[in-house]
Amino acid sequence: MAASVAATEPEHLKSLIISTAQDLWEDKDALSTFLNVVRRSEGSPGWLTLWNSPRSGPRKPPSTV
Repeated sequence: MAASVAATEPEHLKSLIISTAQDLWEDKDALSTFLNVVRRSEGSPGWLTLWNSPRSGPRKPPSTV
């Protein structure tokens, strides 16, 4: 049971980060602060760095339906 829970944690975290980014989308300062904190956190997901690279700026997160 613990193995199946551990396997879903990265996806759950990714979903939570995307959902929060969508909620903060209109407030660019809050969004930037949130993404910087997540990016600097231990175990930061690699896809976040690619998704919000300084060269290209933040992108609108994919909508969840």
